Amino acid sequence: MPYVGDKGIIECIGLGSGIYINSTPPCGRKTGGINAAVLGKQKNWNGYTGSMNSVIPSDFKRVSSDYFYRISEQDKAVDLGQRREISLSYLNLEMTPMQIPIILDVDNVKSRKKINEYCREDYPILNAYLIDSLLMNPSIPGNLDSYIVEKTYEFKNDVIDMGGLKYNQDLGSSPPLMSMAYQGFSIRPNVQR
Repeated sequence: MPYVGDKGIIECIGLGSGIYINSTPPCGRKTGGINAAVLGKQKNWNGYTGSMNSVIPSDFKRVSSDYFYRISEQDKAVDLGQRREISLSYLNLEMTPMQIPIILDVDNVKSRKKINEYCREDYPILNAYLIDSLLMNPSIPGNLDSYIVEKTYEFKNDVIDMGGLKYNQDLGSSPPLMSMAYQGFSIRPNVQR
């Protein structure tokens, strides 16, 4: 909603934001969640934080929440504790391993007042959608294990061929975590090929 620019780029920002918001359930003994590296200028970051903070319920922004979201300009360590999910979103960071990039390569950002006018009715629906998706607990069927491993190696080789990235990409867990987050986003109980 907050961006003006190429439709394809805006759709990619929306998909990346949706995957981040939908997060992932715990896998085995690991805390769930997904981390997003937001790459862009300060003006574009302000549009991102404004829209994301409007969609994410305030209870989920408390450090003590079972479903904790941190959207910050600074790369800060988070104690995992006994939380179910922790999802971090940092601007132009270099340290924390991230599963997905959200590249804010847009022409302009709408004013906060304009965004609020468009979204006054949508935000409560998006809040409810977010809570529903967090309760889904998508999983990866065992028959996709070898496929996920294959895609993980392809992903790693693609990153190496590109000469690296401007952020710390978590190469090992990104494909399975993105798959589960996408399933939550599309309201399906199991990851599909």
